[in-house]
Amino acid sequence: MRYSEKSVWQKDGKITAYAFESVAHDGYSGDIRILVGMKPDGEVLGVRITEHHETPGLGDKNRNAYFQLDFEL
Repeated sequence: MRYSEKSVWQKDGKITAYAFESVAHDGYSGDIRILVGMKPDGEVLGVRITEHHETPGLGDKNRNAYFQLDFEL
């Protein structure tokens, strides 16, 4: 995976969260772009698939809410 485009959120000068895009180059039908939110201590706040070219009805289920909510805390 490759990481790019990081955003940082701050409150009162202290970093409270990061968001970054990651690209998995090993998707079945091409790259998969993933948006990840996390706290400075490494706790994952959420994960979203933002782009993919996976098989409709099979690999594209990763965009469904029930799949993505598995990564929510």
